[in-house]
Amino acid sequence: VFEKCSSLTQLILFPLTPPTLGSSVIPDNIQSFYVQQSSKAAYQAATNWTTFASKIVSDNIYLSFVRFNQKNKEYKEQLSQSNNAQKLSASLSNEAKSQSYKSKEQKKLEAQKRQALRPLKLEIEKLEKSMEKLKKEIATIDETMADPTLYQNDSNKVQELSIKRAQLSDELDENEMLWLEKQDELEKAMQE
Repeated sequence: VFEKCSSLTQLILFPLTPPTLGSSVIPDNIQSFYVQQSSKAAYQAATNWTTFASKIVSDNIYLSFVRFNQKNKEYKEQLSQSNNAQKLSASLSNEAKSQSYKSKEQKKLEAQKRQALRPLKLEIEKLEKSMEKLKKEIATIDETMADPTLYQNDSNKVQELSIKRAQLSDELDENEMLWLEKQDELEKAMQE
């Protein structure tokens, strides 16, 4: 399968169970096989994988994937907390509105403030949509790479998918950081 892949030096293997490996399938130029920590011993002991036991590792790229999933979980928690804070703020704001009379000038200032914040809110919404799209693309790649036959049938595709996934993950990280900055900016502006 990988006979003509002379530039391929690393493989990321997502299956927890080592795929069946025929003899002479993997060339000597492969320097590292990245697997999940819990699967490392199984890969090192599996038929025809023992030859590569010293090259089977459970760090770097695979751990980046795990860290990405953790960041995604933290992002969802932050988003949930932010939504809860916004609901509480809206509730308190509604109580204050019902308890006091607002002059026309106050209403006008609030309308101007909402109008001024509109571009920022739109930017945040755009980032959220972009992050959702990136997450779906990454999930599709992960699903494709979880298929053991991919590693046997199309090594170029594996490499392309790995590179594309890394690019998407970087873009998602950038969008998440920008979203957090914009969300913070919006919260501060709303408190003024």
